[in-house]
Amino acid sequence: MKTVFYILVFLFFTPLLAQQTGSLTVYGKVKYKNSLLNEVSIEVYKDNELQQEMINLKNGSFNLTLALGSVYNISFRRDNYIQKSVAVIAKADSSVNISGRYFFNWILSCLRKRK
Repeated sequence: MKTVFYILVFLFFTPLLAQQTGSLTVYGKVKYKNSLLNEVSIEVYKDNELQQEMINLKNGSFNLTLALGSVYNISFRRDNYIQKSVAVIAKADSSVNISGRYFFNWILSCLRKRK
């Protein structure tokens, strides 16, 4: 009976120990050719549900803080430009325990729609 109890306790607490805590901060800029774009609508989805919505800054930059342990889809839209979506995997496989703060920086290039 003790063995069954220990197995149940182990099975219950193992996912809690493997949880990923902390955050991933994504810094970026949106550009078209050599010009930075402002007034770009940015939407962050997790499990197909809208989590965050924002407009980037006048200098084209943005930053997002995402909780570790999930996969996110980030969409970028602006009138007269093709919408772009990027998947961000903010987790590691279950054999790795991660926590803390992580940073990622990138420049996103947009394409104009044809008239």
